[in-house]
Amino acid sequence: MTDTVPEDADLEQFAIQEAEYAGDILRDVSAQRVDMVQSGAQSIVADTVRLEQALATAINAQQVDMTQSAAVSIDSDEVHVSNSMTFAVRSQEAQFSDSVALVVLGSNVALDDSMAGVVVSSTAHVSGGRVGVLLARRVEGPVTAVLDTRSALGLGAMLGAVCGLFAMLAVLLSRRR
Repeated sequence: MTDTVPEDADLEQFAIQEAEYAGDILRDVSAQRVDMVQSGAQSIVADTVRLEQALATAINAQQVDMTQSAAVSIDSDEVHVSNSMTFAVRSQEAQFSDSVALVVLGSNVALDDSMAGVVVSSTAHVSGGRVGVLLARRVEGPVTAVLDTRSALGLGAMLGAVCGLFAMLAVLLSRRR
């Protein structure tokens, strides 16, 4: 059974068991289950969230399913993203299909024909995807990465050494004056 939002309800703060929104732009949504179609919300807190052609700034849920949607921040146990864009995702299980993500942190991350800027994961499954920086204990599938774990550590050590040299040079130059 789905509760409907009464006409005179304050849509900015509305907490119910199950909510379906179509065509609304909301500030804060809190429910056990949230279904949003062609809608937007600033903050969503729920057990289950389903977005279809929707936008969200922050999502905190146990399970998130996104299709043709965008989200800035997702904190969830399980995330399924299809044909969507995300900025930051933190999840135990994250699956991306034909999507784009800037930062993904998770135990198990799967990218299927998707692109990600940074992925930090225990296990990464990549199929036809591209990753800018990949830090994972185990990688499955062919991946095109700008930096893998070994390269990232080497780059970090090199940048640290360069910064240290510049700091020492600055100290030496300041003593001469």
